[in-house]
Amino acid sequence: MTAEAQAPKRREEALARHLSGIQDTLLSVAKMVDSSGSDRSRVSVQLEWAASYLNEAVRELGCANPGSDQTDGSPAPWEGSGPASSLVGTNSSISAPEVLGFVSSLRKSGVLHIDGQHETFKIELKDGAAVHAESSSPPKGQLLGDVLVDQGAIERDELEDVISRNDGDPRRLGRLLLDEELISHDQLRIALSFHVQLLFHRMCEADDARFRFEEGACLEAPEDDVRLNVTSLLLESARASDERARS
Repeated sequence: MTAEAQAPKRREEALARHLSGIQDTLLSVAKMVDSSGSDRSRVSVQLEWAASYLNEAVRELGCANPGSDQTDGSPAPWEGSGPASSLVGTNSSISAPEVLGFVSSLRKSGVLHIDGQHETFKIELKDGAAVHAESSSPPKGQLLGDVLVDQGAIERDELEDVISRNDGDPRRLGRLLLDEELISHDQLRIALSFHVQLLFHRMCEADDARFRFEEGACLEAPEDDVRLNVTSLLLESARASDERARS
């Protein structure tokens, strides 16, 4: 099937995804409004989410409409080069942790991009669980290898030897260490959980952050079968932040 023949099907699938997002979001809003003492800020976040989905759906309809301004058949932004961007904003009105918690509560799958002043983050979700997280410039001592060494899973010289011998290898560090039988799956899962928690601490404190959630997107294959509860990660980061503030 040619690319031209596939285009209408892609648009139909994108439109169905956006409309499904509207339905899910408005159902969540309805439940919150019905409950006593509903949180107005959370309702506002969900309504903005629904509006974003509606905007994407309308754009898909306009793209498929022969009478629209877009007559060259070119896809809407993000279409064709990857999944559509479902939600874009800054933490001036909605914080990145709030967006992440909301996306997780809807059991969405995709990638949340967060651009802070000093560090950018990418958090991949699958059915609402965090399956992978990475950042552009993690502080010294907070890399996955550092965590493995600190937890006694591997010696520093062994780690550096593996890194030097496999420079440029597309496999992630965890997979390299597993393949060479230098660490166990349990050791990797524990280290990854702690590594992601450290990343969440930094993400929650990012100032002037911009975020973009791409529903259906994915990063490289995770190093192991790790599924972390986003709510637990956010609560732990909030607790750690409160402790630092009190001290």
